[in-house]
Amino acid sequence: MSAVTLLLHATGAAGPGALLAWNLYLVPISLITYWFGLAPGMATGCFALVAILPAVLPALLERGVSTPTAGQVATAVLLLSFPVAVDSVVSPPRRYESRQVV
Repeated sequence: MSAVTLLLHATGAAGPGALLAWNLYLVPISLITYWFGLAPGMATGCFALVAILPAVLPALLERGVSTPTAGQVATAVLLLSFPVAVDSVVSPPRRYESRQVV
C-alpha cells in the first residue's frame, strides 16, 4: 500500500493516471477483507483514506464537492464501502462451510 501512496503523491494526484492510482488501494483492501474479515478490511480502508487525505483535502476545501472533485469523493466513499461489499460476497460461503459436518 505504501507503493501506491508514493505513486499517488509522485504524480501530484492529478492527470489521467491519478484515479487509477487511487483505485489501486482496493487491491490490498479486498485481499485483507477476504482473508481476515470485515473489521481488518475496514481498518485498511480507513488507513488508505488517511493516506490519500493530503491529496484530496486541498481540492475539496478549494472547490467543494463539484464536478472536478467528484472522482476523488467517489474514491473516498469506495474505500470505505468496498470492504463491506467484499465481505458480503465472501461471508455467506464461509458461514455455509462452517455449518457442514465432515
